[in-house]
Amino acid sequence: MKSILCLLMTLAPAEPVPLTPQQSAQIRAQWCADRNHYWHPPFQIGHVWSTGARFEGAGWRRGGDWKTIGTCRPHQRRRMRVIADAHAISKSGMIFRIRLFK
Repeated sequence: MKSILCLLMTLAPAEPVPLTPQQSAQIRAQWCADRNHYWHPPFQIGHVWSTGARFEGAGWRRGGDWKTIGTCRPHQRRRMRVIADAHAISKSGMIFRIRLFK
């Protein structure tokens, strides 16, 4: 039985699939909404820096259009562009938005 398990493990190694920036931003926004966390989520949530992002913007507001929620932004001289934009709504109706820049 042990040899069969070893054989299967060598034939099909389980490698983690890297997250896209959009998936990472969505995981981070949902984490904030689930916990009513009004700040940037911890860096290990969604493995944000492994997606190539170099800056994160976080924002929140109750009600309204999520696309108009302001977030932190990099300085214009850095010439970064948005690579992911996600939002999640908490049970209390608070909308959390996470934007990733590269």
